Amino acid sequence: MEKPIIAPEMRIYDQQGQRLYLSREERGAFLEAANQESPEAGPCLSK
Repeated sequence: MEKPIIAPEMRIYDQQGQRLYLSREERGAFLEAANQESPEAGPCLSK
């Protein structure tokens, strides 16, 4: 099994240039939308 490449530093973008983290605004929008969902939506949306 090949070992994964682990960067020794913090990165904001992956090797393809995609952001790895949500912005403050995106995180707030996600949490607001998650609070509107029913409990059946899944455990990842629970507090």
